[in-house]
Amino acid sequence: MNRVVTSLCFTMILLFIPIGIFSQAEPASSPDTTRQKMATGDTTTKNNPTAPNASPTTDPTGSASGFVRWITAHDGLWSFLALLGAIAGGAWALWKRKRRRKAKEVPDSRDAKQRYLDYLIATHQHLPVAGFETNLRVPIPLEKVFVTLHARMAELERFRDDGSASREMALDRSVTVQEALQFALGKKYDGVVILGNPGAGKTTLAKYFVLCFATDKAKTNLNLTQKFLPLLLFLREVDPQKSLLENILTPLAKLPLNLTPAFFEPYLRDGKAILLLDGLDEVPTEEKRQQVSQWIHHQAHLAFPRCPVVVTSRFSGYRGGAVLPGHYLRLEIQDYELTQVKQFLENWLTAVETHVHEDNKHWRTHALQKAGDLYHRLETTPALRELAVNPLMLQIIALVHRDRGTLPERRIELYKECTDVLLERWDKAKGLNVLLSAAEARQLLQPVALWMHSVENRREVSKQEILDYITPILPRLNREANAENLLQSWQERSGIFKGEGDVYFFHHLSFQEYLTAEEIRNGRKVEILVKNFDKAWWREPTLLAMGLTNPPIFSDFMSALLRAEWRDGARVDFMLRCIDEALVKDETPFVEALKRLKRSEARYQALCGLERLATVQAKTAVRQVLHDKDEQIAGTARTILAKWGETPVEEKLETLKVTIKGKVQQMPARLFNPVELNAEYILIPGAKEKIIFDSTKKPA
Repeated sequence: MNRVVTSLCFTMILLFIPIGIFSQAEPASSPDTTRQKMATGDTTTKNNPTAPNASPTTDPTGSASGFVRWITAHDGLWSFLALLGAIAGGAWALWKRKRRRKAKEVPDSRDAKQRYLDYLIATHQHLPVAGFETNLRVPIPLEKVFVTLHARMAELERFRDDGSASREMALDRSVTVQEALQFALGKKYDGVVILGNPGAGKTTLAKYFVLCFATDKAKTNLNLTQKFLPLLLFLREVDPQKSLLENILTPLAKLPLNLTPAFFEPYLRDGKAILLLDGLDEVPTEEKRQQVSQWIHHQAHLAFPRCPVVVTSRFSGYRGGAVLPGHYLRLEIQDYELTQVKQFLENWLTAVETHVHEDNKHWRTHALQKAGDLYHRLETTPALRELAVNPLMLQIIALVHRDRGTLPERRIELYKECTDVLLERWDKAKGLNVLLSAAEARQLLQPVALWMHSVENRREVSKQEILDYITPILPRLNREANAENLLQSWQERSGIFKGEGDVYFFHHLSFQEYLTAEEIRNGRKVEILVKNFDKAWWREPTLLAMGLTNPPIFSDFMSALLRAEWRDGARVDFMLRCIDEALVKDETPFVEALKRLKRSEARYQALCGLERLATVQAKTAVRQVLHDKDEQIAGTARTILAKWGETPVEEKLETLKVTIKGKVQQMPARLFNPVELNAEYILIPGAKEKIIFDSTKKPA
């Protein structure tokens, strides 16, 4: 303000200086001059006061009249005054420009902490729904939608009060994640590791923690009195060759936040920061995951031992060398309970409807009614109920339901509906041109997904790699297409295959797994599934492939699987899951394996498959091996028929009475237990009435 006043005063001085000067520009008339004027009759001014150049006789100074006469006599004065005005205006504009430039150089008036917290809130305040919108891009406040997750604690609690003494207490119970965090902070764990299945809500949980601390709601939402500065890092972006502080500052350096190491250091040193490290499973290779795990231990925990550390990962990414050294409380996120499903639907639909329409009682009531209708459908449909307990799948269900007004019955159909919406119908509903139809996009995305999934834990590729891969397969489209344009379209519009800088990836691993399964089905590439059978990275694509039809690959897969050599009893369980997942089931592969294969393990696996199918043809095939020369096969067949209650009269087995939990039951005298790698149990003569089976005791 002082500078403005000074500038105005300076301008006024410039304007008034010439007045004083020019008022003296015409000297007083001499007597000779006066007589000359009178002699020539120049008496206009004197005798005619109303003449244009007459000056009031009341002006004692004569300065004004002198300045006016000077103006009349000097036509260039107006140009001079205009020049002065231009100079003053230019000086004013120059000063304003300098001030604006300086303002840009001056840091935000808010302090560094507030700038940082505002950035966190703006970045994470909405539910990450990119890839899941219907016809509208709806920002949904994460805090309003979030439903408390439950987790199972299966860990040893270590009390280290004096640094040396310790005692252990076994834990195996379900708690809320908030309660578990309180527990870990109170018992001096090195940190917390939160594990979950795909779509369990791990990243959403980490962002919710960020918001709670950034908005000073940790006491209300988490029941934590400590006030931590939240530091969220995505582990796939971490450079293990750099320090924690360098990794924190790298993404922030691209933003106009003016944050320096000096801001973060006191929080880290004094234990006033909480480190939220998300997605260990998303680190691309097992070798690098081990490096990042060591980086977490040394650069986070040991470097700043007073700061709580929270790490999230899928189960598949937290094993072997990737397991964190030290004492971390391990939490396993559980699926939603039905009450949580209902709460999420109410929260989600309320947020959507009040955003699309108006936030009033009418639309809130309308949203709750829609949520109740959808919940009833899920509750009364077992297949959908099983899907809805996964937070990611529940969000897809809500999306598809709102887009179509109804729901398909099977998970595989839900994925198809989602990809159709995201690849095509989303843009068409807005009147936008679609570069490729959903069917055409699948012709390219399916092989891309399989190519990426062929390398364990590969979630992203470079732009050049993806261009080199898709260019040779563009002829699949039977029309002109440019690889660069396709990448740009997918990045900007699809919400499925995304790009950030030079890195491209499927927005959710679930899409990569689903499209991988479709490519395997289309090419009938069952050998890939057999080669990778029951590997964690391939379980979901295998189950999804079993659920695909038109045409199904169930028979081809099971035939190849039974011919392969594997003896792991746990794999039998996964084979049975594949049978359950298949829409089109066929007994033929199991019947043929039982008849033609010689390996006892393969024939046993075939019997397990027939037991699960339990069709007329399956029962007939089991009866045919009651007299098999392989006693293990014959005994397993008798056990299966006994379970079905169809033991033939001629093959009635000697039974014994056993007491199980106080109840006397008849059991065959000989059986094979598949859970214990087909271990054989036989009746001990003379001990019929003495053997007692108990869930926790050995036979007495």
